[in-house]
Amino acid sequence: RIHTAQELVLASYERRRYQRDAVNAMPLYPTERTLWDESQIPSVNYTGEGCLALPKLNLQFLTAHDYLLRNFNLFRLEATYEIREDIADVLSRVGGFTDEDGNVRFAGWARMGLPLT
Repeated sequence: RIHTAQELVLASYERRRYQRDAVNAMPLYPTERTLWDESQIPSVNYTGEGCLALPKLNLQFLTAHDYLLRNFNLFRLEATYEIREDIADVLSRVGGFTDEDGNVRFAGWARMGLPLT
């Protein structure tokens, strides 16, 4: 009972994180977890049967800060989708396979695919 009261007092007086700090802490490019998360960004085979959990960009009852934050989130989701599509395109073009020695080889070529050593 005392522990619960302490938690309530601490929760009400703790310093809240500013949204600006949260946005600044976000990575510039999508992480691998975000890139392949089907719940955030649907795959190419999305048929439209279910609804997407994307925030709407209505101007009604929004402050300028809310509008910019929602627009930023939509921009990040769109950029993540485009990056994922580019990666899928490159992977289909390079035609990776495993040779007899167990090494990964590539039979094709892609302008956006570069070897990493």
